Amino acid sequence: MSWTSANGNKNGNGHTSGRKASRNAWLITYADMVTVLLTFFVMIFIYMKEAENSIDRWINHLLNQTYTELTHYVNENSIEGIEVDRVTKGIRIILSSGVVFAPGFADLKSNALPVLSEVGALINNSTLVHIEENPEYAEIFRNLRKQGRDLKVDIRVEGHTDSDPYYGREFESNWELSAARALAVVKYMTASTGLEEQKFSALGYGEYRPIVPNTSESNKQRNRRVEIYLDANLVATNGVSTRTADRLN
Repeated sequence: MSWTSANGNKNGNGHTSGRKASRNAWLITYADMVTVLLTFFVMIFIYMKEAENSIDRWINHLLNQTYTELTHYVNENSIEGIEVDRVTKGIRIILSSGVVFAPGFADLKSNALPVLSEVGALINNSTLVHIEENPEYAEIFRNLRKQGRDLKVDIRVEGHTDSDPYYGREFESNWELSAARALAVVKYMTASTGLEEQKFSALGYGEYRPIVPNTSESNKQRNRRVEIYLDANLVATNGVSTRTADRLN
């Protein structure tokens, strides 16, 4: 024998369903809370990403400004043996080794010194190199440091040779020659401009990073060079780079 309640449920099952609905109500509240939290974290992520993009645009603007200044100087003075490019690494200044050094030596030519001095002065006077001293950008640096990050400006000098074996007495290989040439440029630029040594690094690559194949004398001449890179990167406050960015516009 069975009986039917007023709502049509038999054997009191309506009371059971009501209790189950009450017990499951917390799941709806929990799901709503998770959705709100996910939305919050997505918004935070978007905000931080946009902040990084804004900083990238800011750095790009400063690099482009310095690139324009350097290009104008080289073109206005019709200086041969120097190229200025805007590349993914920042700004690249290529100095032909024939203009700066005698074959097989790492001593700077006297006629190259005024050019190196002017290039160093342009870098030294750029907004980018002394950005931390500019009160206009103080708020940006305060916000970066609150996030445990900082802006590091790098001036990297790289020496390169062609593939011909080195026969001089001063060095044992092209690798040593290229490193010594890079260091000679760093020493002169820091001494002549007052740029801080901590902003510089000197690297020697020997014949291992040619621009073109070493298949002709003209190609070898292009590969004998010193490259100066000017760039800025976001780093953790301990000096470790937080990411690698492609800032070429």
